[in-house]
Amino acid sequence: MPINTYTSNYSAGLQTLLENLASTNPQSATLSASIVNMLNKDPAFLSDLNNAANGSGGFALLTEIKYTAIVGSSGFANMQPTVVFGANGLVTDVKMVMNIGFDRISSSGSINIAMLRDVVGHEVSGHARNAVSINSADHDVTYPALNAMANQPLGTPHNYTGIVQQYLNNHLQDEGIANIAGWNRAVTGYLADINQQRAANGLAALTSLDSAQLGAVAASTRNLHFFDTGGKGSQGSQGKPRVRSCK
Repeated sequence: MPINTYTSNYSAGLQTLLENLASTNPQSATLSASIVNMLNKDPAFLSDLNNAANGSGGFALLTEIKYTAIVGSSGFANMQPTVVFGANGLVTDVKMVMNIGFDRISSSGSINIAMLRDVVGHEVSGHARNAVSINSADHDVTYPALNAMANQPLGTPHNYTGIVQQYLNNHLQDEGIANIAGWNRAVTGYLADINQQRAANGLAALTSLDSAQLGAVAASTRNLHFFDTGGKGSQGSQGKPRVRSCK
């Protein structure tokens, strides 16, 4: 019998990932149940996880979800990619393991659902969606260009500036897209939570969040730095979104 209860919208691949996670230990079971609850409120998010679990829709194939004590230097979450190359030496696919650090998204055994939406959205809706293209840019374009430049004859100027700048631009754009994806999932989920409460009280659903509500989302995730608090700090201020572009 499955540990979690799934609707028919969950692909078999995603169910397997979540069941494997749930069977690891009690903390992982709590995380798995929280992910199911999170996805049930956000159909677009569920679609992204289904695509990742199946390696479809342009997403890298998500092969495992792990709940670990700490994840690298960030402590939130990361993706461990395995790049797949074709016979021509070019990137054809990317397989990914998602590590989620419970020390940063939980307290006293309780999951911070806003943070969970943010970090999973960042990794899946952002990085997993772009993993094939970013790894293709690295392995098929940047690294060969660096090697070609390094093998120029002695006396030839070795100017790596353009190559390295393009590499940095690619990864900055990838990270920016992932940040926006995580924020969007956090806002969508928060709105769904509010509307669930409003429906229980016989109130009409909201279609957007005001500044104070957006500030609450930012404060409970990693995104408070995206908000302009008018020099008042984060306490008692009506946060206004600080618009940032990613090019």
